[in-house]
Amino acid sequence: MSLLQRLLRWSSIAMGVLFGLYLVAALVMILWPQPKLSAQGQTAATEDLIANGVHIEQIYAYEDVRFTARDGVDLAARYFPADSQRIVVMVHGVTGSSQFLNEPAGQVREATGASVYALDLRGHGDSGGQRGGIDYVGQYEDDLADVLAAIRQDNPEHELIVLG
Repeated sequence: MSLLQRLLRWSSIAMGVLFGLYLVAALVMILWPQPKLSAQGQTAATEDLIANGVHIEQIYAYEDVRFTARDGVDLAARYFPADSQRIVVMVHGVTGSSQFLNEPAGQVREATGASVYALDLRGHGDSGGQRGGIDYVGQYEDDLADVLAAIRQDNPEHELIVLG
C-alpha cells in the first residue's frame, strides 16, 4: 500500500469518526431536557423589595410621574426636575427599576443641568403589567416611544436624550 493510499485511508477514518461524534453531539443536544427558564415574577418591584427588607436609599428628591402606554398600561417614572432645555430619560436594566437609578439620575442632573426621568419599564418597579413579562418582542421599545412622545408633547422645544 502506497503512502498516498494510507494517508487517504486514515483521513477517511478520521473524517468518519469526527462526523460520528458530530452526530452523537447533535443527538444529545436535541434529546437533552430543556431547563425551565423564566423571569416571571423575578423583578425588583418596590413592594417585593420592601417585603424582603431591602431598602435603597433615595438620596435625591424626585417627583413620581405616570405615563400611559398605547395598550393602557400605567408606566411609572421618577422625575428629577431642572431648569433646562435638555431632558434625559434613563432606562434601567432587565431586573432593575427606577428605584436603583436615584443616585445616577441625580448625578446626571447635577453634571449636565438636565431634567431627568428615570423610567420603570412595564412589569418593573411601580409600573403596571405582568412582572418580568411582555406580550411581544419590541413592547419595551413601544413603551419607551410612548413615554418619549408624551414628554415631547409637553416639551416640544427640549432636547431629548435616552440613557440606558
